[in-house]
Amino acid sequence: MKYEAKFSALGKAGGWAFLAIILCWLIIPLILWIFYCISIHFHQVEIYPDKVILKKGILAKSQKQMTLTGILSVSVSKTLIGTIFHYGTVSINTIGRHCDLTLEGIKNPEALKAFLEQLFVNKEEVKQFIAE
Repeated sequence: MKYEAKFSALGKAGGWAFLAIILCWLIIPLILWIFYCISIHFHQVEIYPDKVILKKGILAKSQKQMTLTGILSVSVSKTLIGTIFHYGTVSINTIGRHCDLTLEGIKNPEALKAFLEQLFVNKEEVKQFIAE
């Protein structure tokens, strides 16, 4: 009587296959997260008295510009994690249709809010001075 023993693919390479699967589930998301963090580093918001310019991109760059005719209100919202790590969302409500701007993930949003409110107060003082 003859018996043939066969090798199992899982028995021979099962440990390595399991390790490869686990590493793919850990390393690929880690690489994607690092790339995302680097690309976020190149996002900028430039605020001038009359306009806001949003710049994004490392290789493919884009730029978006919005005119600030008048600021009605500026609000800040933060999550629990945002409170711990000092970031949040700044919403700028302006005069006109479809002119509102929401900036998410801004470091130190209270400072940006104070800057925008001070900028708006200074613009109103200048307009009142010119009108007189």
